Amino acid sequence: PTTTSLKKYISVSAPLNSEIPDLNPSNALLEFDSEIAIKARKEMLSRLKLKSNDKPNIEWIIDPKADLKEIEQYQKEVPYAIQFYGFARDPKTLVRIYLGSSENFQWLYDILSKDLAPEGLEGNWLEAKLQRAKSDSSFHGGAGGLVAKDGAIVVFFNYGSKMSDFETLQTQISFHEYTHVVQKAYLSGNMSPMLCWVREGYANYIGYNLSTRYSTAAYLNAWNQQFQFADIMPELNGWRTKSAKDWVQWFIDSEKKTPYECDSYDNYAIGSIAWEYIHGTYGYQAVDRFYRGLAKSYVGVCPSTMDSNNIICPGWKKLYLETFGNDPESDYLKFGQYIENKIEWMNTSSKILGNAAEAVSPPSWKVQAKY
Repeated sequence: PTTTSLKKYISVSAPLNSEIPDLNPSNALLEFDSEIAIKARKEMLSRLKLKSNDKPNIEWIIDPKADLKEIEQYQKEVPYAIQFYGFARDPKTLVRIYLGSSENFQWLYDILSKDLAPEGLEGNWLEAKLQRAKSDSSFHGGAGGLVAKDGAIVVFFNYGSKMSDFETLQTQISFHEYTHVVQKAYLSGNMSPMLCWVREGYANYIGYNLSTRYSTAAYLNAWNQQFQFADIMPELNGWRTKSAKDWVQWFIDSEKKTPYECDSYDNYAIGSIAWEYIHGTYGYQAVDRFYRGLAKSYVGVCPSTMDSNNIICPGWKKLYLETFGNDPESDYLKFGQYIENKIEWMNTSSKILGNAAEAVSPPSWKVQAKY
């Protein structure tokens, strides 16, 4: 769409769901970029009403040196994530959660090395995070769906120094990592049937929606912040100038990525746009059916979920067609145009950063609301 045509879409002052409180929705000069984006947001808000009220079973293990103000976010948001996903995983099932800082990541490294099952440490991924924490004080992240030696599901979070322009990138992490726990539950403990953008893009998409669940303005600004953050990521160099055709090729190339290539930020950012399109076009119930079917999608197509080169079995394509009614290649064409339009929207819409962004709405975990 052109800059002029973008104006036909509703502004943030129009409530998406009257039952969900929308805090200061008109404080930002932001608008949705498409009807699909509006439908996708409505789909996500409608899921809040399905949240379980069961008390989550969490074992918290917190670095004694941790900043309690930083820890508050996780202790409030992770239980909400567990309840939100009650339809997929029983909230009463134990989750062991480690919380610490990037500044003292050595504590996380030492304690996780002792607790995690040996196969969960393969690939030296934890060592890589330790090295990053040593060089990047703003590093925030974690990992979900890990398994301890005693069989418990493990999640950990590390918070970094505040990045003034990217606060939503930090607040969404509680939901992002627990989404991986649910993905692993869907897949009976095996994450390999998921392409990188399917795995990380979906977790990002859920994270941005739920961490801004009480503010449409904050939600739209989260997209802007993600795009601005993408500008400083080497793997997305020049991404603003790419065409729809380029993005179609990106999805085609993604089919050849191994699970060890999923940390690249393009899987997170570009994948989340694809999931917005999917939610807005097919609805969240179809998305859930797709994830539930991935565990056995290789059956009758490949001997296992992966081939000898660690490439994911293409059986997921048949599942995609059966679930959504379109084959992936056809939707790649639509993803490509949707991403090009989203970039144009980003380039023409206002951005709210730092303290101004925080003023759009208070943190979701401090809001007293029915959902």
